[in-house]
Amino acid sequence: MAAGVRAQAITDKQAVLDHAARLRDEGRVREALHVIDLLAPAPGDDAHVVLARKLKSDLCALRKEEVTSYVSRSCYGSAD
Repeated sequence: MAAGVRAQAITDKQAVLDHAARLRDEGRVREALHVIDLLAPAPGDDAHVVLARKLKSDLCALRKEEVTSYVSRSCYGSAD
């Protein structure tokens, strides 16, 4: 419920997607995950939310390669 309300409050969802992608491109994957979580958990099939979910999946795959802990790698791998 909160995720949907938060996503509704964001008037420029593309800016969130763009910012997360920029952070990813700068190698700041962990921060990009925090940004994309403004949209990705929202319910429904809004095009921006769907893109956010895809980007989050990609970011999790990247982050899984960055972390060394087995537990952390498992958590990021479960987002696929």
